[in-house]
Amino acid sequence: MTDIVAFIQQVGFPIFVAVYLLLRLEPTVAKLDKTIRVLTIVIAKQSGLTEAEVVIMEKKYGINCDKR
Repeated sequence: MTDIVAFIQQVGFPIFVAVYLLLRLEPTVAKLDKTIRVLTIVIAKQSGLTEAEVVIMEKKYGINCDKR
């Protein structure tokens, strides 16, 4: 607890709140990223594309597709 108080005193309350929120929201953002990737594949298959074509499109538009 003393480490947290020292951190707040050094960097200030707004930065502490920002760091806290980033740490709390990181798992949620990761889940949303995975869901968007799955939905992309579902929509692509409904449009007649294969998963390989989706990967090619991700690379073309600079989306990191290695996290699957």
